[in-house]
Amino acid sequence: MDKSTDKIISTDEGQGKYPPSDSISIEDGVDITDLQIDDVQYSEEPLTLDKLPIEILMYICNFLDAKFLVNSLSKVCRSFQDLFVSDIYWKTRIKKKWPKPYPPVYDDNFCWREACIVREECFRVWSKPDTTCHHFFYKEAIFAPVDAVHLMNNGTILASGSRDRYLNVLDLSKYNPDDPASIKAMKVFSDHKAHKGWIWSLASHENTLCSGSWDTYIKLWDLDNGVKEYNKYKCKSAILGIHFEANQIYAAGYDRHVYIIDPRESEVHRKRYHRRPVLCLAADDKYIVTGSEDKTIAVFDRRAGQVYKTIQTYDVGHKGKATGVIYSPGAIFTSSTDNTIKVLEPNLSPAAITTINDHSAPVTRFFPPLKNDLILRAARGEKTERTPVWLMRQAGRYLPEYGEFKSKHSASFFDMVRNPESSCEITLQPLKRFDLDAAIIFSDILVIPQALGIGIEIEEGKGMTFDFLLQTPEDLKKLNTIVDVTQELHYVMDAITLTRQRLEGRCPLIGFAGAPWTIMKYMIDGSSSAPVPKARRWLVQYPEASNTLLKLLTTKTIDYLVAQVKAGAQLLQVFDSNAGELGPALFNKFGLTYLRQLAYGVKERLTEQNIEHVPMTVFAKDVHFALEDLSNSGYDVVSIDWTIKPTHARRLVGSQVTLQGNLDPCMLYSTKDELKHAVKDMVTKFGPQRYIANLGHGVIRDTDPENVRTFVDSVHIYSEEINANA
Repeated sequence: MDKSTDKIISTDEGQGKYPPSDSISIEDGVDITDLQIDDVQYSEEPLTLDKLPIEILMYICNFLDAKFLVNSLSKVCRSFQDLFVSDIYWKTRIKKKWPKPYPPVYDDNFCWREACIVREECFRVWSKPDTTCHHFFYKEAIFAPVDAVHLMNNGTILASGSRDRYLNVLDLSKYNPDDPASIKAMKVFSDHKAHKGWIWSLASHENTLCSGSWDTYIKLWDLDNGVKEYNKYKCKSAILGIHFEANQIYAAGYDRHVYIIDPRESEVHRKRYHRRPVLCLAADDKYIVTGSEDKTIAVFDRRAGQVYKTIQTYDVGHKGKATGVIYSPGAIFTSSTDNTIKVLEPNLSPAAITTINDHSAPVTRFFPPLKNDLILRAARGEKTERTPVWLMRQAGRYLPEYGEFKSKHSASFFDMVRNPESSCEITLQPLKRFDLDAAIIFSDILVIPQALGIGIEIEEGKGMTFDFLLQTPEDLKKLNTIVDVTQELHYVMDAITLTRQRLEGRCPLIGFAGAPWTIMKYMIDGSSSAPVPKARRWLVQYPEASNTLLKLLTTKTIDYLVAQVKAGAQLLQVFDSNAGELGPALFNKFGLTYLRQLAYGVKERLTEQNIEHVPMTVFAKDVHFALEDLSNSGYDVVSIDWTIKPTHARRLVGSQVTLQGNLDPCMLYSTKDELKHAVKDMVTKFGPQRYIANLGHGVIRDTDPENVRTFVDSVHIYSEEINANA
């Protein structure tokens, strides 16, 4: 509008409708400066949008949301509708706002109008997430890491799967940001027995949910019928990724295969595209894309029936490993072990729109606060008001309740170890009797060779039985060297998490493993006291094969101990019960070397994953000749047997590490007065600080529990007296 003439600027009088937008040259974008004053004239007609020159109208549209243009303005009249029909306008609009190449992969059916709407909406939401988004934390019935989340029903239903076997289904429409109680009201379904292994992948079609697990099963759940399981399919390995269509299920297998299932049939087919486990999978009507541990991505063309690869990679700024990627026309979403989620522009060379840092650490468990941290302080060399005490093998055969539990459930030893509920119950039994300062998870050091493929059982009257023992280096080929022990031994981690919860902060929980040499001896000799020292002979006769086996055991044990910490263990102990058999030379070469690698390997891995270190204890029985070396091997605590004088041990290790031990287990057969005297003498000689009271080995099976009580109570009484007089 011209203020001096009060006239309306318009285009040629004969024009009644705007031409379609593809007839307008806007290759470099619409700009009001394109309008020439000679092309316009004045008019007395009222000002309306349809009378504006098309260049001005299109310029105005640049400042309006794409969603508004499509859903509102284009509905006003046919003239406006014609403006937004062609892809040229939308393509140019995107190019002006985001000049990088887009989309990353072109498709003949790509809709530029819809892409523009989604891109602008994603940018609006994620450029300022603090003002555009609500977020909350859901902690109900989740006691372990959540490895799968899935939205369905237009984002109103959320399903999650976690390592505690819980399948949770939430109705997000019930969430009210002004009512904290609404979070609990969202729960639709929760089942801790949905699978027998970690739930690792979820997908859906309409109102059917599909879940995949480390128990090797794929299950279908009917949400219209109370989230009821109505079908399941047995695979040959853990399922790490799923795509679910009406008549087709594609799944990524840890055994390097892609599983293909038609829900209308019972047969399970599989194809192999990778040399290592398939970690993730995505699919649409044209392609199946898989990512593998072999560091490759395979793209399978469903129409051509073949695999090809046209893959580019980009660094989007994560400092950890990428754990998830979702692409949409509006944004790319990535997650990582660096505890962040990134929202990226969906271009080639994508830049971050925002980074979400709400996750504080990879470990997302919620444990009760600790009430008694004496043993942690002692392990770290901090001052304690009395000496903490626990016993090796404090849970087990000497307790009547253990025998009753075993008889009631008709369970073998390893049946109880593999059952998290049983392991937890047995771990807690001694704490119900005695005033102990730590619990140690009920398990066994031989779960590592079991994970590697050696079947081991403990039978009453027979002792340990092995499916096979290593006779020559050729037998190493029988071992499952690529096994993921964190998955194979998931029941130990589940038991640790469950026990941490049920301890309710009473005292810390100790996790443990066998030292590489001690495990090697069992795998060759079949026991700790074989009449012929075959394992020791291996070290001399097959040094190369021995080192290969010890390195394998060290690597797997590092994985195992780190997983225990992530599951909730607050201290770790490494048992080298057969160390004394080696003697100084062999122990230094084949024992101490790998004990050091174990300690430093665990600490380095925890550092990499931003997890706080926990104190580590080494118990190498009968190696009085190596105490000084052990004190410099990376462990915080050195546990000693009863053959070493406390004063001598303290003189050798100095004040840089904490000592643990060392009452002879046979002293628990003595009279109460003799036992009290022995405990007082032990506590006095070790000194009041940097000391954890224990036995020099495990509790013997026919020990009277009342003598264990005397031992524990005497440590408390005498150490408090010594501290008070210090």
